Amino acid sequence: MMDPESFRKYGKQMIDYVADYWRTIRDRSPLPDVQPGFLKHILRELLVLVASPETFNLTLEFVPQMFDRIQVADCDGHGSKGMLLSWNHLMSGPSLTELEMTTLDWLVDLLGLPEHFKNFHPGIGSSLIQTNSGEATTTAIITARATVVEVDEEGAGIRNAEYHDPVVFERLIAYCSEQAHPLMEKALMLHAVRLRKLKCDIDPEMKNYTVTKETLERAIKEDRAHGLIPFLMIATMGTKKTCSFDRLDELGPVCYRERIYLHVDAAYG
Repeated sequence: MMDPESFRKYGKQMIDYVADYWRTIRDRSPLPDVQPGFLKHILRELLVLVASPETFNLTLEFVPQMFDRIQVADCDGHGSKGMLLSWNHLMSGPSLTELEMTTLDWLVDLLGLPEHFKNFHPGIGSSLIQTNSGEATTTAIITARATVVEVDEEGAGIRNAEYHDPVVFERLIAYCSEQAHPLMEKALMLHAVRLRKLKCDIDPEMKNYTVTKETLERAIKEDRAHGLIPFLMIATMGTKKTCSFDRLDELGPVCYRERIYLHVDAAYG
């Protein structure tokens, strides 16, 4: 615990630091002069550089030369503000963005996942941290829906794939376990697509509720026969109701074969 004299000493140093920062703010550039990937190579040495505020390479929104955005009151629009300011988030905070990307790449190594899951891999894979399960589910639904709409298959009836023509939305159908979190149903409803809840069976090995591949395959076949377009399977890895687990080793190959986006929800965790 800090003694009173040390508190006075370091408190004054902090106040002086802030005052000097604001005194020189007109001399600072609003945007950091860095290129994508810069943090990955200097992360190990970063901690010794914290004496310089420019080390963190943040966009300085209070610099007089900055005119690109307006602060929004948190009580009125914190949701939209976060979405809008994060949209081009690499420019908003390069160090914060790349720290997240690098950390998740380390996690790929820790879990022994394929290299194409890494953000800094030249392939199409990547990873990111969402703030909550609702945002993660929304991201998955939008991504899956956009992917289907952009693929102008014969008979899909898409007039303008470039703008994600909603003419096809009413034909899209997603699947999830009957044990899945209620959030799934609400999220799919908000995105104007259909949902079919699949009946669970007791898995003899896990002795728990699970959606079998036969159930999913049957649902896909029936819905396509009715002119619908299956586009998303939301599998569960531990539900809040019964802690049920779906067999990803069985559902994954079905989704891959049928060209259906697979999203995994771990609500219990």
